[in-house]
Amino acid sequence: MIKEFINSLSGNIRERTQSPLLGSYTIVVIACNWKPIVVLLTSQASGATLVQEVSSEFSGLFLGVGVPLMVAITFSILYPVTKALIGSLNSRARMVEIKVEANLEEVREGLREWRESKRKDRVESLLKSLDGIVMEDELGYHDLKRIMDILPDEESLRAKKPNKSTQSTANASAD
Repeated sequence: MIKEFINSLSGNIRERTQSPLLGSYTIVVIACNWKPIVVLLTSQASGATLVQEVSSEFSGLFLGVGVPLMVAITFSILYPVTKALIGSLNSRARMVEIKVEANLEEVREGLREWRESKRKDRVESLLKSLDGIVMEDELGYHDLKRIMDILPDEESLRAKKPNKSTQSTANASAD
């Protein structure tokens, strides 16, 4: 008999937690009728006297049952809508964040390519001017110093790892 009561109680609790209407109704009924519940649980009286004490604290059918029912129905309707709205807003915010990250990566890649092309242009123009100077055999100390300042240092050249396209080009030229 006790086992059946415990099974019934646990099934009832599971049902209340799964149904937002029943759960919210139970909570609001307890909140609206807390005085009669306290009297029922703490009173030393029994029988008709206990019923009389609880009845004196009960605020009426509308306030005791009607208002909790309206609040529970309103909550049961608004809660899923609000939850879905918040989920939708979170999803949109994440999509915007992903798009911004992708655009930022594209800008960084473009900046890297631009810097690399500028570096190549400077080296090519320096080589052209060097060819002209070497042909005239007028290369002096200051010209060499200026060339050394523009060319990348040995450490930065070592730090770069060749990519696959550079390796295949190097292998083709070695053959």
